Amino acid sequence: MQFRKEAHAPKLTSFEESFNSEDDSGMLPIGNTISVEDFNLARVEETDREQKLNALVKQLLCGRELEIVTLRYGLDNVKPRTQREVAKELNISRSYVSRLEKKALEHLKKSCLDVGLWT
Repeated sequence: MQFRKEAHAPKLTSFEESFNSEDDSGMLPIGNTISVEDFNLARVEETDREQKLNALVKQLLCGRELEIVTLRYGLDNVKPRTQREVAKELNISRSYVSRLEKKALEHLKKSCLDVGLWT
């Protein structure tokens, strides 16, 4: 009974084990034939980076700068807007939006470089 049970049980194998390939190359390790793309891992890393960046934005910016960056880049589930749309919404000029955005992004870039979020 034990032999029958073992005959039908799945067999464990190693990625280092080889099998005969169909061409003339001889033995081919199983690990060389398996290809897995882990999109979930990449998405988790991206989400983690986004959360760190959002926290840093909220920590470093305040007032108009925070408001403009949030509106321009769609932070906090806000739809991203153009400078013209932000200017109209905040009742300021588009050039002022541009100046504040540039200043805020320079501040963020310096801080992100310091903590390794900017490459």
